[in-house]
Amino acid sequence: MHMRQSTMIPYVNSADIDKIVISFEHTVNFWYPTVSQAKLKATRSQMSSGQIDDNSSSCLSFLIMALGCASQSTAGMSQGVNFSNEELDYRASRKSMADMYFDGLLKKLHIVHMEMSATAVQCLFLVA
Repeated sequence: MHMRQSTMIPYVNSADIDKIVISFEHTVNFWYPTVSQAKLKATRSQMSSGQIDDNSSSCLSFLIMALGCASQSTAGMSQGVNFSNEELDYRASRKSMADMYFDGLLKKLHIVHMEMSATAVQCLFLVA
């Protein structure tokens, strides 16, 4: 039975998707390099095309986008830099986007619990 999605997913253009995925790649995936370049490329194309289904690859794409947005919202904060109001607004919007993507992931997380694959394990590892 196919359920209708109740979570609002923000529209992000291809350039922003690339920046978000690169942010994930340079922060989270740098420390725990579990997601391959092929899966990152698949995430880019899946998010650009809007082909979000009820499968583990969609869950991984949501997770990559959530963690990438979260990485963008916290970048440079440990150095104690004073940010402009415009930069603070940008960071707040990225945090909101991260929350939306993570909420979408949590509504689909049951999918990865029912699947035995490398993608499902990556989702559970990165969620933890």
